[in-house]
Amino acid sequence: MVEDTIAAVSTAKGKGGVAMIRISGPDALEVAKKVFRTHGSQITPRRCLYGDIIRENEIIDDGTLTYFSSPHSYTGEDVCEICCHGGIYVTSAVLESVLSSGARIAEAGEFTRRAYINGKLTLSRAEAVGAIIDARTDNQAFLVAGKRRSFLKALRNKREYACDALAFLCDNRLSRRGYCRGRERRNATLPRQNRIGA
Repeated sequence: MVEDTIAAVSTAKGKGGVAMIRISGPDALEVAKKVFRTHGSQITPRRCLYGDIIRENEIIDDGTLTYFSSPHSYTGEDVCEICCHGGIYVTSAVLESVLSSGARIAEAGEFTRRAYINGKLTLSRAEAVGAIIDARTDNQAFLVAGKRRSFLKALRNKREYACDALAFLCDNRLSRRGYCRGRERRNATLPRQNRIGA
């Protein structure tokens, strides 16, 4: 069980319209409450709220806060996402405020690692997150997105083929007992080059 709370800028580095600071861990909501002041609304899970982002009791920007309660979040922990204007200074100031309020800076890939540890992602999907981020072309993105589905489909095909091969090998002994009666039917559905005994 992870005990500390982490934070990082989850959008690309540099200047942009919007930046997002993600906070994850047991104290994510408490940290966010120190940094974000709503305009009278209560913070509730999966609801985006508009308000002021503060540092040392001074408003540094306005933005939104979305809270995801455990286990219904990317990491499986309590997660708060603060969106602010994407200026380089503003983004750094918001992150500094979050860190001074009790979070520590996240290591590279730590959000995804926590998602894996908490059972929110399989190992193959966790690895695919990095691959899809690194994709530079349509083909690369398509391959990553389709890789898992293709692997599972290939695995199913291999299993069926293995069952047919086993049926062929045991045909002489087991077909008389009725265990391999479906081999001929399965064999007929395979492409000609993959048929047992072709």
